[in-house]
Amino acid sequence: MTTAVAASRSTRSGHNLPSEVAGFVGREREVAELKRLLPQTRLLTLTGCGGCGKTRLALRVAADLVPSFPDGVWLVECAPLADSALVPRAVAAVLGGAQSGGAEGFDLTEREREVATLIAQGLTNRQIGTALFITEGTARLHVKHILSKLGFTSRAQIAGWAVAQGLAEAPEAP
Repeated sequence: MTTAVAASRSTRSGHNLPSEVAGFVGREREVAELKRLLPQTRLLTLTGCGGCGKTRLALRVAADLVPSFPDGVWLVECAPLADSALVPRAVAAVLGGAQSGGAEGFDLTEREREVATLIAQGLTNRQIGTALFITEGTARLHVKHILSKLGFTSRAQIAGWAVAQGLAEAPEAP
C-alpha cells in the first residue's frame, strides 16, 4: 500500500508524526533523495510492497525535515484505505479539510450541507432532526453519508470542514 507525507507551507504549525521507538540504520541514499525531492512538491508518495519500510523511511525523512517546513509536516496513513480514490480525502482529513476543494468536490447534497452546518453549531442528531423536520435516524444517516463522502471519522472534522467552507461560523473560545 502507500504512505503519503504532505508538507504544507500554509496550513498550520507542527506535525502529527509518531515518536521514533528504535534507531534508524542504513538507507542513506534513499533518505538523501527524498530530502532532495520533498521541498520541491507539496505531496510525496512512496510505493512498494508491504513490509519494505516505506512508512519507516517516510517518518525518518519527515522528522528530519520538520524544521524546514514551519507550517508543518503531516503523516497520512493510507494502509487502511481500500480504494486509491480515497487518498485525497484522507489527505484532506489530516490537513483539516480546508484544502479539499469544497463540498462540490465531494458531491454533498444540499441537505447534507445543512446537516454539516448544524453539526458545526454543536447540535445532536436529535436536535438536527427537530430543526430540519426529519427523524433522528434520518439525521444519523445524513451524518454517516457526510463522513463517508468527506473521508472523515468524527463530527468534529465535519464541523471544522463546515467552518472552513463558510457554512458556519467558528465557535467562540470560552
